[in-house]
Amino acid sequence: MSQEDFADVSGKMINTRSNIEHGLSDPKVTTLMSISKALGISIDELFSENKQTQTAEELQKIYLQFSKSLKSKMIKL
Repeated sequence: MSQEDFADVSGKMINTRSNIEHGLSDPKVTTLMSISKALGISIDELFSENKQTQTAEELQKIYLQFSKSLKSKMIKL
């Protein structure tokens, strides 16, 4: 999704989104609500890293089950 598309969907100006993204300004609660609605997620999910962390942990568990030769091949990739 481009910045323009996102701004249209969330109802916010491109500069506002860019400033938030680059840490130049803090979003208002109403802005967070618009962003979460545009993305189809809850406000909690905007701040949550659980899904990414869980995925990384799952991948690590799978990797640890591989044989040494397979691990070596994967590292070379």
